[in-house]
Amino acid sequence: MGRNMGFYLPSRQKSDLNPVITPREYVLLLGDAIEQVVQAPVRSRNGYKRGVADLAAGRARSAVDAFDRFVHRNPKDPVGHRMLGLAHLASGHFEPGFLHLALALKILRRDVVLPLPLAESLRLQLEAGLIRLLLLPLCMRLGLRASVNRLLSEGLVL
Repeated sequence: MGRNMGFYLPSRQKSDLNPVITPREYVLLLGDAIEQVVQAPVRSRNGYKRGVADLAAGRARSAVDAFDRFVHRNPKDPVGHRMLGLAHLASGHFEPGFLHLALALKILRRDVVLPLPLAESLRLQLEAGLIRLLLLPLCMRLGLRASVNRLLSEGLVL
């Protein structure tokens, strides 16, 4: 019986296809979503790669500068804000790091438009999960108990 179970896919209602996808299809879509989070085309230019290289090499201040330029050119990119937040954290600047991570989560929430294709929904959920994982210990460090409680209660919901 478990083999016949699947996942509901609203976008299939408008066509002749079955609106339920198999677990295999779901896993393939999840794999695509992970790849999209990691390999977004806009992030191959505008200083993003430079910021990643600087951050990986321990040059946090240079990474902040590179990601700051990237975010100014791409203000609606949640990953840019996430990476700028990480660079600030690596520099020891916890409050600007918190602000950029929170802004990244806010941008993701704004991106949610119904009906949303499953692959895009998975991508947004993955990105939101990454940001929440970064925000939780930071909120505890900054003494933002209400924010910790809110982040924990949100779970996997954008």
